[in-house]
Amino acid sequence: MFFMQFIPGCITLVLSVWGVLLWANMTEQCHHFYEAEYPNLLLLFKISVILGVISFVGVLCMLCVLGSVLVMGLSQMNSGTGAGYHDIHADSMDGGGGGGGAPGSAPNNAKETEDYV
Repeated sequence: MFFMQFIPGCITLVLSVWGVLLWANMTEQCHHFYEAEYPNLLLLFKISVILGVISFVGVLCMLCVLGSVLVMGLSQMNSGTGAGYHDIHADSMDGGGGGGGAPGSAPNNAKETEDYV
């Protein structure tokens, strides 16, 4: 599911590059025609290209942040630093039942749990 977030970024990239290429390769004759006949359409085209480039930069930053968070989360999961779910599960099981006593009683490893949290 993480890779589904790359689809809007790719679409934004394609549309931004396409708009920049169209704008850069527009001939003077074409530019003057649209400026004389359809000035609002030309203005809308330029604004949409600029907004497309800005949104692409934003999507690229967002994907970089999400990718770094994913990598950090996966690298800490089993690194032995105590930051992963596997480590919490192992700590709760080695204290002699892990707090499975009478209802309302404190678990055997309550101090370690409080230190962890």
